[in-house]
Amino acid sequence: MNFPRHFSRVAAVVSILILPASCASIYDITTESLREQLSKVTPVTRTVKNDQGLIYAYSKERATNGLDSLICTKGKKMVPVTVHVSPNIVLEVRDTAKKSTPTEFYLDSVFCTDSTITGSTSQILKLKKSIRYGTIRNIRVNASHKGDLEYAK
Repeated sequence: MNFPRHFSRVAAVVSILILPASCASIYDITTESLREQLSKVTPVTRTVKNDQGLIYAYSKERATNGLDSLICTKGKKMVPVTVHVSPNIVLEVRDTAKKSTPTEFYLDSVFCTDSTITGSTSQILKLKKSIRYGTIRNIRVNASHKGDLEYAK
């Protein structure tokens, strides 16, 4: 048995099975659509449920934008998709100033002003960042961060 050849075949099969599942939960949204949908919500404090008994450095009570779901698009045909907001969903914003990596905001922390998108980039440190609308190249909603956190009902 030739180990390197066998290993590369196994790796190829595993990547074919795993990659589509990991990329399946990324959606697009325009700046205008995000602004419009966030303009209709009222900020609320929500309780984060943690049934796993895990220790987190942030509180169970969390100030959120009040958004329950977000309408995005998927694929080249831009099929509308409703994404239900949870504490783990990330909004990836690419701007013209940073070429390689997007700025990631937690979706439930994002607010839109007249000229910027502002949100939390860390659940633990509560770091906030703003990006001007004129510098945004694209916005994606990454719902593949499943995690163990949910809002209490």
